[in-house]
Amino acid sequence: MTVWELNNHIRQCLEGAFQAVFVRGEVSDLTIHSSNHVYFTIKDEFAQLRCVALGYGAKARQLGLQVGIEVDVYGCVSMFEPRGDCQIKVSSIIPAGAGELHRRFEELKARLSAEGLFDVQRKRPIPSMPRVIGLVTSWTGAAIQDFFRVLNRRFSGMHVRVIPTLVQGDKAPEKLIKALEYFNETDSCDVIVLTRGGGSAEDLWCFNDENLARAIAASRLPVISAVGHERDYSISDFVADYRAATPTAAAEILVQGKAALGERLEQFEIRMSSVMRLRVSQLGQRFQRASSCKYLRHPDEWIDQLSQRLDYAGMRLRGLLGGVASGRRQRLDSVERRLPLAISRSRDKYRHRLDRVGHVLSALDPKSVLTRGYSILLDGEGRAVRRGSDVACGDLLRALLGSGQLDVVVDRVADKGSEG
Repeated sequence: MTVWELNNHIRQCLEGAFQAVFVRGEVSDLTIHSSNHVYFTIKDEFAQLRCVALGYGAKARQLGLQVGIEVDVYGCVSMFEPRGDCQIKVSSIIPAGAGELHRRFEELKARLSAEGLFDVQRKRPIPSMPRVIGLVTSWTGAAIQDFFRVLNRRFSGMHVRVIPTLVQGDKAPEKLIKALEYFNETDSCDVIVLTRGGGSAEDLWCFNDENLARAIAASRLPVISAVGHERDYSISDFVADYRAATPTAAAEILVQGKAALGERLEQFEIRMSSVMRLRVSQLGQRFQRASSCKYLRHPDEWIDQLSQRLDYAGMRLRGLLGGVASGRRQRLDSVERRLPLAISRSRDKYRHRLDRVGHVLSALDPKSVLTRGYSILLDGEGRAVRRGSDVACGDLLRALLGSGQLDVVVDRVADKGSEG
């Protein structure tokens, strides 16, 4: 085996043997790289272990991660083959002493994530213009005040149905679940908002309840989780269809569609007012021009002028119609006078043509040739005899004359060599 092959085999064995682990140790050799990856070592008095937290730089600075503090790291065991180092790929860093709550949070988060409850593909879209918002929160907390303040500022008149409930303590998850079930069973809203203000990890712990997480995942209606402040994360944030950093952010996302529509309507109103003012100004100018027109100030004069113009047009039309009728009458009389002569000339022309054709036909008629002393010999089948070779001695022929016909018998046929 090559070195890389052996290291790769070791890595696969390690990853197969350790799915996920919590390890406590003291931080040493800490480096927060410009790539936002965090490289460090955790150690105790007997051993040390390398760790890498990819993309964890901002959170490490927020936690105040530094050399010498004790932390609990959560992640999976792996091996970096190029250097042959066993390491932990860290997904979460918790300062030691933060309590059992963080450990339970990470364990539940990992389990639900493995089940696919956090997958983006299963999340439902948030309606851009909901008709009714279902709000689940404390009636006396600051969250509901912040939520309604944003709604009234951005889009007053939004319809909100509120189910007051506990948002802290052991009984809170059950109340939150019942509120979710009520909205889903009655279908009385378009989107559900679970929200409360900030607090300690213990105050927000009810939103890390596993049953509540599964109820959110099973909701037919889209759910927005707006718990605590921007830095606070809960299991409901991960499983909800949308995570809002604060209650006010949840209100902003819900009204932005209607607020944008309202802004567009305001713009249309401004444009419409501008168009109407322009139109009124144009009509006013037309009225002023019309009021200065003498015909509109003295309509009787205008009517008299139009009446005179109509009379003149009528007289001109009658004159034109009379002239047209007279001209047509003259043309008809002229045609009537010329028609007999044209007919006579045409008849004479065609008679002459007919006579010429008759003479040509007479000249071509075989009978006219016969009248000049010629005859036509026909054999017994009535065919014309053209050559002496067409007949034989003793054949009976018929001779057609200019007047009448003769039956003749062939007495002698001349020598074929002398035909013609």
